Amino acid sequence: MRDRLQLLLLLLVAASTTTATRHVPPRRSCRDHYLAGHVENGVYPIKLHKTHTANVACRMPYSGAPQAVVTTVIRSALERGLQVTDARTVQWQLDDFTILRDVIERSTSCKQTIHVNRTAPGEGQTRPGVTLHSILGETRYISGEQEDGSIELFGSAAGILHVVPDDPDYELNPYIVVFLLFCLNLYKAGELICEEFVRKYDECLIDGGVLIDTTTSAHAHFRFAFRTDASNQPLLTAHHEGGARTVVELTDDFFLDLGDGTDPLLVGHVSDGKWHTAQIALDGTHFSLDGGGKIALPAHGPVKQVSIRINGWIMLTDPMDEAEGCIDSKRISKDPQPSHTRPFCAGASPCECTMLDEHFSLLPSTTCVHEEAVASEFTLIRHPDLLSFLMLPDALISPSSSSHEEERRKRGERSIQGTPSLALSLTFKSDSDSGLLLFGEWRNITWGRVQVHYHGEKLTAVHCTQQDENSIEICRGCSIDRTNGYGTDTWTRVTTFTARDGQLFLTVDAEICELTEEGDYDTAGP
Repeated sequence: MRDRLQLLLLLLVAASTTTATRHVPPRRSCRDHYLAGHVENGVYPIKLHKTHTANVACRMPYSGAPQAVVTTVIRSALERGLQVTDARTVQWQLDDFTILRDVIERSTSCKQTIHVNRTAPGEGQTRPGVTLHSILGETRYISGEQEDGSIELFGSAAGILHVVPDDPDYELNPYIVVFLLFCLNLYKAGELICEEFVRKYDECLIDGGVLIDTTTSAHAHFRFAFRTDASNQPLLTAHHEGGARTVVELTDDFFLDLGDGTDPLLVGHVSDGKWHTAQIALDGTHFSLDGGGKIALPAHGPVKQVSIRINGWIMLTDPMDEAEGCIDSKRISKDPQPSHTRPFCAGASPCECTMLDEHFSLLPSTTCVHEEAVASEFTLIRHPDLLSFLMLPDALISPSSSSHEEERRKRGERSIQGTPSLALSLTFKSDSDSGLLLFGEWRNITWGRVQVHYHGEKLTAVHCTQQDENSIEICRGCSIDRTNGYGTDTWTRVTTFTARDGQLFLTVDAEICELTEEGDYDTAGP
């Protein structure tokens, strides 16, 4: 039978509009969320050790520059105004004052704006004063002689907790309106603001490499933040007490390789130019990235030193390092620093960042914002009785080479001879709640098909093969969920590709999954 390789690209559209969000684990602050790769404004969960989780609004800077400012917005019940007839305790959005105090104390600055409006006194009357007590225990007295209007509270005076009038039940007591509480890293005019710089101290930002002596650490973990746009590079080297080393290496933008002979681990898009946070257990048992699940390390024992050399920026964020201002010491040994930090590809116009270079040619990174009305953009016609699609003949790559087959045979793995290698990508947007994005099939040495579709909150890739039309079809698949689905009329970048050893992967923006026979996926499609 004549070999036939073809790919059909389909987009089925209907009407539905939602807003996409993702589950985010709680962290200590908005800054910690930002340093874990979250750059969108939104509501994020924050949590201290042994406290409940609380949601706050975070305003993230667009730039990844160290001098950028992260803002936390916290609301109180005084926003609607209060007639001060007796002593009152202010109710805040966060019912756990331990978290509220921590937010204010960690911030570079805080500011809160209040507005006082009092009735004019009659003959022989005097206007009473009121005392404001802040969350951090500072008091501010507003006398009766003080003019009405806006009053700004800074630092530890910001964040009103108690309002106590001079004379309870007095009819001329003031009417107070307190505007939003913001926690930021920079002084600004406006409402109550607490600000925190991305970089707490200049010495904490490193462009090059650093060696940390972790034997002096008072904590069970060591953590740092980094920012890179390089696809393949070592992230850190752990030096163990017995002399062994563990190298954690970034490969193909989305994977971590521990150098122990096991398959690389899927962690999502790391070389996206955003800040990410890495943490290693000093007992040498595990490693984590951006607060995700624990990644088991080879059993080499406790860690005595951590060496970090990244093609990008490093920022020391460990509590012990920030407490000392990250200055060179017996604990911290920095490489000589360049006079200027290097630029990132995301700063170029147009965006020059690429990803998965081993599989694609100049595939734009998830960092790059999709440019509207580009030459390769298509709009498919909606019609109640017709189906619109694009057909791309010979779009699938030739079957696996004999050298790769020999490698698989030596490892005792199933042959993939005759199965085309995938390297398919598209960027789409739709207001439909379901769609068939990619469908391809081949008939040569083996028969097979590949399909990528989404329905509701789940986007799925399925890859099936069989020896001939009478044999059993073997399918692999995986899905990536997105809260509220994919019909959000916003651009989403999707790829599916074959690794050298025959593994299949699906990426949706910065997320990735491996297609497996045991995967949780829907073969029915939309």
